[in-house]
Amino acid sequence: MSCTGEMTTGSRENVLVIPIQALTVRDVAVDPDDKYHEPDLSKNSIAAVEAGKNARKKELEGVFVINQNKIARFRTVKTGIAGESDIEVLENLKAGEEVVSGSFQTLRTIKDGALVKIDNSAKSASKS
Repeated sequence: MSCTGEMTTGSRENVLVIPIQALTVRDVAVDPDDKYHEPDLSKNSIAAVEAGKNARKKELEGVFVINQNKIARFRTVKTGIAGESDIEVLENLKAGEEVVSGSFQTLRTIKDGALVKIDNSAKSASKS
C-alpha cells in the first residue's frame, strides 16, 4: 500500500516573497556584534582589501539586490515560511526591489558590486 498526501504547516497572506532561487548563503565580514555592513566598493585600496581579509567572517543568508546603476549588492535577509518555489522575506527587503535569481552556481560565484544585465524574458514568457 502507498499513500500520497499534502500537508500545510503554515500560511500567511499579504507577505513579501522571493523565488527560492534568489536566496544564497555567503561567508561575509561581520562586526563584533555579528552584524553585516555592506562594504564600500569605492575603497579599492590595498589597505581596504587587507582589512577585509583579516575581519571576522560569518556565513549569512541573503540576496543580491540590484540598485539603480544595475549593480548587484549582497544584502542579508531574514526569511520565514518557504513554499515549493518561493520563500517569505521578513526583514531587510522592500516590495519592488529587484533581486538576482538564478542557478546555484550563478549565486555562489557572483561578486558583490558586479554589473548585471537584467533579463526578464523568462518572467514575461511565464505570464503569457
